[in-house]
Amino acid sequence: MGIFKTYDVRGIYGINLTENEAYKIGYYLIKKFNLTEFKVAHDCRVSSDSLTKYFIKGLVDAGAKVYFLGLSSTPNFYFSLFEGINNGVMITASHNSKEYNGFKFIIKGNSFDSRNGLFDLEKLVFEDKDLIEKDFSSFKDEIFKMSLSDFLLDNKIEVKSNLRNYTLFLETKFREILTVDEIEILKKLKIGLDFSSGVSSLVFMELKKVFNLNFKFYNEICDGNFPNHLPDPKTAEEFLKKQNENLDFIGVFDGDGDRISFYDENKNIIMVDYVIADYIDFFSKISKNFVCDLRVSKIIKSLCDENNLNVDFIKVGRAFYKDFMDKHDCSFGAELSGHLFFKDFKNFDNPDLGFIYMLKIYLQRLEFNKTLKFSEMFDKYKKYFKIPETNFKVKNVEKVFKNLNLEFGKNLILELDGLSFDFGEWWFNIRKSNTEPVVRVNLEALTKEIALEKMNFLKKFLI
Repeated sequence: MGIFKTYDVRGIYGINLTENEAYKIGYYLIKKFNLTEFKVAHDCRVSSDSLTKYFIKGLVDAGAKVYFLGLSSTPNFYFSLFEGINNGVMITASHNSKEYNGFKFIIKGNSFDSRNGLFDLEKLVFEDKDLIEKDFSSFKDEIFKMSLSDFLLDNKIEVKSNLRNYTLFLETKFREILTVDEIEILKKLKIGLDFSSGVSSLVFMELKKVFNLNFKFYNEICDGNFPNHLPDPKTAEEFLKKQNENLDFIGVFDGDGDRISFYDENKNIIMVDYVIADYIDFFSKISKNFVCDLRVSKIIKSLCDENNLNVDFIKVGRAFYKDFMDKHDCSFGAELSGHLFFKDFKNFDNPDLGFIYMLKIYLQRLEFNKTLKFSEMFDKYKKYFKIPETNFKVKNVEKVFKNLNLEFGKNLILELDGLSFDFGEWWFNIRKSNTEPVVRVNLEALTKEIALEKMNFLKKFLI
């Protein structure tokens, strides 16, 4: 598989993503868009410093002025683009394991991905018409030996951290979203935050201090080796259950801080579908329009129908949400991966805001039920039984889709992102992976017994 994906660039450092690729990507990105200024941020992966140096070298050699934002979460990076220069890159592999890294681009304030030229950039990089690769060996070793700080100084790169401004933004939102009384109640609760050894802790350390909150932090030290669990929030359960503290609930961020999962007082993960339903219920007081991915539980559609709300279902992929929300005036959007999109963050994804809003939701519920457990907030959404997304390795993806169409064609209801079938008492979506020879299945039914039976039945088609 190549490193140029549908929404970003991602690969295994030292194998298919090296300093050479980083240099050429930086150079040809500037050439393609004829950009004069560019911002660069990175997460705390072990390979990020090195890739950052060579990427910046490519930008500079192509004639761009570079502003280095430093260690940053993805929401912090987005916020830096809201004023002034709105071209930049976040060097990260998000929730992937430590051997991965990559590049997530924003050009002119919008996602730069396969829809608007990312694969054209791939062609420029591998064609290398300017023959810049022949010069690479002349500076490769020298730059490799330099620390990132020395490299920036040597190349007169302006260092312009946005951390303080972003932290102040979140402090302001905290005061806007929560009342004074709610903040006082919050101080009596014990909320957990697991940062997956990533970068989100940088802002929450300050929020905890400013508001004197009783937050319990886990994995708050940035460590690109991710020693306690993968930087994927869905993998934190085993780690959390080894901790002895009694907590009201826990928010778990991924490595670059652009997605979140919630765990209850028993340290069990809350199904994202139910979290999305609670956000929609909350925001329905100020808006009627919502968007989420088509894999979600039917409970979302039922909730919206019952409350005269409009919800649109779109294909999987972070980049699609901002575009859709910009056009349809949505206050909130969500993807099952844990990306949460908010109108008051220019329709970008921001789990930091998502966490603050979840505090608000819980505190509002506590006002009416002082003994309410976090897990109990979601009981009303458990109308159906859903099997979380399951991956199946298949020999021939196209053949699998063809066979399913032949077998269940009359029950096909949607072909927007893979195939979606509805049989009344059970329904499922199957889609291709963008990066692996696998198919991903989301299946839901009226009961657990039906769901398990039908998943077992479906397996015979997934060969």
